[in-house]
Amino acid sequence: MRYQRLRLAGGLLVIGLFAGGLYGGLPELRAKLDQGGAEVQSALQGRVANESWNIRIQMIKHTADMVLEKPLMGWGIGSWNEQGRQRVPDFPKGYNMPHNDVLWMGAQAGVPGALAWLMLMLSAWWAAWRLPDWRGRIAFAVAVIATFSAVVNNGTRDATLGLPLLWLMGVALAYAHPETIGSAVASGAGAKGAL
Repeated sequence: MRYQRLRLAGGLLVIGLFAGGLYGGLPELRAKLDQGGAEVQSALQGRVANESWNIRIQMIKHTADMVLEKPLMGWGIGSWNEQGRQRVPDFPKGYNMPHNDVLWMGAQAGVPGALAWLMLMLSAWWAAWRLPDWRGRIAFAVAVIATFSAVVNNGTRDATLGLPLLWLMGVALAYAHPETIGSAVASGAGAKGAL
């Protein structure tokens, strides 16, 4: 277990150094990040604008308010669109969820719904992390990417982004647990033969 932690820390350090090198070496990337920072700052000051990061901040703020107002049961599945439009009348058209699946579930199904979603994702992390070989590392990386994309975008809801990521996560976990696939196939064949 200690060896796994050291490898994870080493991997995170390499990723950090790589990201720092990209930021320092690519002026276009630095300009985009600086623009995003300015959009976040304007959103935090209350200005609503049709800018990528500004919109996300607005959606996170108002969706968090929805969760705080009805934390136990939420507003109901499918309620985010109506609530969002009531809260931000000048909100840009075309957005039907807050680009944060944890808050989205919390707003519609309350804190229990948000926690259930989070536990599903973290259970994939745990199942993959417990495997000591490269298959477990791949499954873990896919689960982390799927979770991250769901917190900054609609990573478990969107058919273009979310479904392929969830499919990859399932395939990676199944491949990392080959004994589970074999027992599932065997039990399915046994049940079929019993019919």
